[in-house]
Amino acid sequence: MCWIADYFILCNQSYIMVKTLYVKDIGSEKPVEMQLAVYSIRVKKTRNGDHFIQFVLGDRTGTINANHWTSKTKKTHQILDGLTEGDVVEVKGSVGRFNNEYNLTVSPNKGEYVRRIDTAEYDESDFKYAVDRDRDKLFAELKEYMDQVTDTFLKTLVESFLCDPELKQSFINCPAAQRKHHNYLGGLMEHTLGVLKLCDCMQAYYKGIDRDLVIVGAILHDLGKIYTYEYERMAISWTEEGTHLNHIISCDQLISEHIKEINNFPKDLELKLRNMLLSHHGEVSNGWGSAVNPQTPEAVLLHYADLLDSRVKGRLDE
Repeated sequence: MCWIADYFILCNQSYIMVKTLYVKDIGSEKPVEMQLAVYSIRVKKTRNGDHFIQFVLGDRTGTINANHWTSKTKKTHQILDGLTEGDVVEVKGSVGRFNNEYNLTVSPNKGEYVRRIDTAEYDESDFKYAVDRDRDKLFAELKEYMDQVTDTFLKTLVESFLCDPELKQSFINCPAAQRKHHNYLGGLMEHTLGVLKLCDCMQAYYKGIDRDLVIVGAILHDLGKIYTYEYERMAISWTEEGTHLNHIISCDQLISEHIKEINNFPKDLELKLRNMLLSHHGEVSNGWGSAVNPQTPEAVLLHYADLLDSRVKGRLDE
């Protein structure tokens, strides 16, 4: 039995802090006290050589940048004191605006602080930043495109991923990035659907584009990210594979393994698809992570659809 009083719930003889203020509610410059998850921690220096801590904090509704200044009595290592990405903290600070974005400033000299909260004191669901759309409905939309693929080999390949219960679940839950765009649970699927819709819209304008190849390339282009990110805790972090290989390489390895299981998969079709996936960040010379340059119209189209969806979404979330 639980009861609510003074912003705490007593449940099974332990107190759980009730979260009443969310990132989405921040709309003015004022002092705040709120609970937030730690998504990122960076120790930085001012021009004067003084250290400060730069956090990315957030909850299920969004993220906010926070600068925690040190003081004469409390240095960086004392402030952190075992604090890690994925922890939940109580923050007392001041909301301001910089570059047209709200941010938090924590000044110990003013009695402000960041304090780690024990796992028994909060509801984890309050802090997992997730897509604000129904994931099952997003997947159903994506499957409608998959069902339209007429090429037997490509259809068999894409179904080998999306009809696998374990891979499907990973795909549905995975974020698309650690920062920048779609950096929340379900973000990978939302981004994939956005790229897919853009690709299908653009391919209809040009004659000679292989629609089946475009659809399958768009669905699979970021699938390697299911092995790139760890997101069981509040923060999104890199897996060991993600640290050593980027998602483009992981995706190519995964697709190659599945193609080997499909009898008589055409070599030219395999090369075209793999070129799309390996080059979807554009020319190698731009330094964005492509392993090869785009060699086909379908590869060029996928690259720009991916770039457009990530850039627009990133700006919308600023």
